[in-house]
Amino acid sequence: KITANEIDFLENTRIFSSFDDWSYHHSYQKEHLKIFIADISLRTTHGKTSSTVINSSIVFWFKEFHFMGHYCLFKKPIIQNIIDVFIDEDVELLKGYHTEIVKKSSQEKALIAFLKQIQFDGELEIEVINSDILIRIVNLASFDNLMKLLNCMQNSD
Repeated sequence: KITANEIDFLENTRIFSSFDDWSYHHSYQKEHLKIFIADISLRTTHGKTSSTVINSSIVFWFKEFHFMGHYCLFKKPIIQNIIDVFIDEDVELLKGYHTEIVKKSSQEKALIAFLKQIQFDGELEIEVINSDILIRIVNLASFDNLMKLLNCMQNSD
């Protein structure tokens, strides 16, 4: 179960504050790792019509990472990767991901070492806030994607 304080924390992250609405279910916790399914609601407007898209995502929440800083990583569009070959002005802590540094850390090398061990072929959103790391699988919430990322994280120990 996710506590009221944890929900307040999540609602103030860049990842979850970008959604119109969200809820969670099927949470699991073992030591410093919490995994849950987030049902995310986004409203899109096209001219005079609008629609709401609801998507289910798997979220990994690592606690007590012993890190200070705030970083957000989002998958780059394919065209951006091509442009980066010629004009590389972007900070890239994880290959293929745009990095937004909200609060720089003196412990960036530890974060880079952690991120380099993530070998996941789907799209992720990653937010590091001090001692918490949130990793959201953007792709379909499926057992296969859950196991792929879980195996990836276990191999990173």
